[in-house]
Amino acid sequence: AFDVTLEYELSKDLELLDLLVSIPIPPDAQHTITSAEVGQASYSRREGVLQWSVPLVDSTNASATIEFSVAACGSPDAIFPINVSFSSRKTMCELEVTEVLSVDDNSP
Repeated sequence: AFDVTLEYELSKDLELLDLLVSIPIPPDAQHTITSAEVGQASYSRREGVLQWSVPLVDSTNASATIEFSVAACGSPDAIFPINVSFSSRKTMCELEVTEVLSVDDNSP
């Protein structure tokens, strides 16, 4: 058995919407969700993943953790890859479009 603490930290002045962290749990493994500081944590038997969902990540909850344990699992590697998805109303990095050209004839 092993214990897992997973943390997110919002490092910029951003707002993330519908954060979903999906952690695969092997079908033969037993798991216990100890705590989720924000949002909801649940296990989807159909998908075989522990899901941590946070509707909004902003300055009021810029960091948070989830803690869970997994038993009867051969290796900690079995809980990878972890999938993370979210959306944002702002771009994540500064981007400037200087020109747009046609694919057909390279015209502006």
